[in-house]
Amino acid sequence: MLRALWMAPIAAWGVPVLLAAQVTAETKVVRVRVFDVRTLAAIPGVELYQRSGEPLARADSTGTIRMRITGSAPFSGQLQRVGYVPSSIHISGREPGDSVVVLLAPVSAQALGTVEVRTNLAVTRFSDFDRRRLSGSPGIFLTDSQIVKGGHIRLTDLFRRFPSIKIIDSAGTFLVTSARAQKPVMKPGSSDLAPCVFQVVVDNVQMPWGFDMDLLIRDDIHGMEIYPGPATIPVEYRSTRPDAMCGMLAIWTKSR
Repeated sequence: MLRALWMAPIAAWGVPVLLAAQVTAETKVVRVRVFDVRTLAAIPGVELYQRSGEPLARADSTGTIRMRITGSAPFSGQLQRVGYVPSSIHISGREPGDSVVVLLAPVSAQALGTVEVRTNLAVTRFSDFDRRRLSGSPGIFLTDSQIVKGGHIRLTDLFRRFPSIKIIDSAGTFLVTSARAQKPVMKPGSSDLAPCVFQVVVDNVQMPWGFDMDLLIRDDIHGMEIYPGPATIPVEYRSTRPDAMCGMLAIWTKSR
């Protein structure tokens, strides 16, 4: 009888421990969607392998692989299909129902890495951003995880780490300018040099001069493209505006 009473508290104490273990080992279903990097068409029949070479799953007719992840440990594997360059895939910190989008390159094209986005609509919405980021475009690219992880007070604080960029205070609005160039300003009888303020484009819409980027919510930003000089700006964004020589920022927001 005494032994039974002595063991009861231990059994009761073990219940929350078991429950905690069950929560930790929760199974999440994550969709992996595979598309052709050139045509953005879904690729059926893609096979998912573990790092050890063991096959795990196969994409259906819509190019979708549904995989179960148990626990919080990240998953690493490889996607393979005849006619395409094998691509590594790394999944971590995902929530149930999230999508991981992977762009596969045909064997005749350059091998590209993995692109991860959180919504199905983002496949076409962010295709230009992903194409330039993965093709070695001469720019600086920030993804949503890098933007949020910074822990900066203002969004413009993100750019203080880059030596080619300078942040100035213009009547309480912080502007991103070139640290290497200044813009000539003509005055009656003389000329002066003014800060070279970057052009800002949000979701392919040109913002007016002096746009306050700190009004944007960091959690709503999918990615940023930073082009610190005119030679690095993609052809589709080049302009004849006086400040086109300064540089450009392209900001992509998430679908809500």
